[in-house]
Amino acid sequence: MSPAFLLTTPVVVVTPGTGVVYTLAAGPSHGRRAGVVAAPGSPGLVLRRGAVFTALTLVVFAAYGMGAAAVRD
Repeated sequence: MSPAFLLTTPVVVVTPGTGVVYTLAAGPSHGRRAGVVAAPGSPGLVLRRGAVFTALTLVVFAAYGMGAAAVRD
């Protein structure tokens, strides 16, 4: 493993994600109830992000497949 990887990994692991930031920001700005209501929204963000990445992957694979077919012909 490279030194850059070993130095970057702990930073990425310790940095909070968008769900944590959203939940922590909702509490102080809108009250305790808003923070509690915002907490279940974090998994929703993960599901949405997964769907977007899946769709983009399919688009890239489809584009690559079409390009490869055009090169072979």
